Amino acid sequence: MVQLPPQKTSQFVGSRPATGSVNNGVRPSQSSVSQNSTITKRETKTQNSDPQNVVYINDKIKAFEVIVITDDGENLGKMKRFDALALAQEQGLDLVQLSYNPIDKVCTAKITDFGRYMYDKKKTTKEKKKSANKGMKQIKFAYGIGTNDLLLKVKKTKEMLDEGYTVRIFVQLKGRENIYKDKIIEKLLFVQEQLKDVAKSQSPLPKQDKNTYSFVFMGLSKK
Repeated sequence: MVQLPPQKTSQFVGSRPATGSVNNGVRPSQSSVSQNSTITKRETKTQNSDPQNVVYINDKIKAFEVIVITDDGENLGKMKRFDALALAQEQGLDLVQLSYNPIDKVCTAKITDFGRYMYDKKKTTKEKKKSANKGMKQIKFAYGIGTNDLLLKVKKTKEMLDEGYTVRIFVQLKGRENIYKDKIIEKLLFVQEQLKDVAKSQSPLPKQDKNTYSFVFMGLSKK
């Protein structure tokens, strides 16, 4: 009778650990799990931040052409983005995007100090919340309004602002009236100039919504 050799016993019970394993089957400590969870939450919070609150400045601005507003509020017109950036750098300031038109792919940007811009923005937000408690009133005028009648609208706006209201001044063009949009913008800018000592507009240029052009004014804080 032939005797079989004894069978060799494997050194490992169950599956063999993968080569190069960091912990060799040891469960990670509670502290390392907690640390990884913290990092994940922080990254998620950043990714879910409200895009409406994002402010694009300098080389983060994606528009190829920019309507440039100086720190004093002067409109320099449209120019190439790199020319606007160079102009801001010459003055030691930032180019801050105020609004973006996705149709024309043109943005409105202001040459200013970014830190001061954010401070003023927060201050304006607080004033806006205070005005919201009082409410908003609206004033409408036609595209063919004369200077005297426009000054009466300005006077009425000042009275509303003095009472604590936020005031929206707007013009709605119809049909062929759209050929006069440049004149309407000039008249709205005239109103803005007349109110500069008592109110601040939410934007440096009139807001366009289809055929409607408007400014929203908030009264300046009384010292």
